[in-house]
Amino acid sequence: MVRPLVALDIGSTKVACAIGLPHEQTPGFELLGSSLIAYPTLSESWLSDPLMVGRTIEQAVEAAAVSWDFHRAMVAISHPQLASEQARAAVQLGDEPIAVRQQDVDRLQARALDQVLSVDREPLVVERLGCSGNGFDAVRDPLGRSATRLTGTFHIVTMPLAARRAIVQAVESAGLEVMHLGFSLNAIAAAVAGEFPGRQRILLIDLGGLNTDVGLFVDGQLWNARTVRWGGLTLALEIARSLKT
Repeated sequence: MVRPLVALDIGSTKVACAIGLPHEQTPGFELLGSSLIAYPTLSESWLSDPLMVGRTIEQAVEAAAVSWDFHRAMVAISHPQLASEQARAAVQLGDEPIAVRQQDVDRLQARALDQVLSVDREPLVVERLGCSGNGFDAVRDPLGRSATRLTGTFHIVTMPLAARRAIVQAVESAGLEVMHLGFSLNAIAAAVAGEFPGRQRILLIDLGGLNTDVGLFVDGQLWNARTVRWGGLTLALEIARSLKT
């Protein structure tokens, strides 16, 4: 039996909720309900109160007005302390060319992650931009190609471990389990992918309340991203302060 999916966009000033029923035979889903609920108080340290965020999630799910027993949610987030960078790594496969296996690609990605992760951060997005070896270059999927040495370039977005724990705690306090945690820009890119067929370079800007995310997508992959620590609410408050002086 196909069950509805709960999708949450947890931002710095609000929670957006969409509930849809996946199509059984084709991609996509039927939207059953949606909502947008603002936090009762606005603060730059909004994640320091995961129970408040959890209550807002509960209100957003209820406001979507879909009668169902929900247990899991797909969650998209943005956070002012996201970090984005590219990493290049290499692994030796053998003295003679051998076919690249999935475990070789996994080792390559692990090497790249070792370069960018610290003890208090974890990956939110890992994009394999291209791989090179004997006789091939900038190939996204190197599986089955022969090489003695495999080199790859990755774009990696990381987030603080404390922020992830707070997000998971907030969602669980609302009675849901996080089935997937992703970057809001990737969710937007997936939603509009059908509007930009073919090979494209797309600049996406997600203007939030307290921060703004900017991402460059090339052929559907995130190649670069930056988080600017100001948004619509920040600008409005600054204008208000200026007018008072």
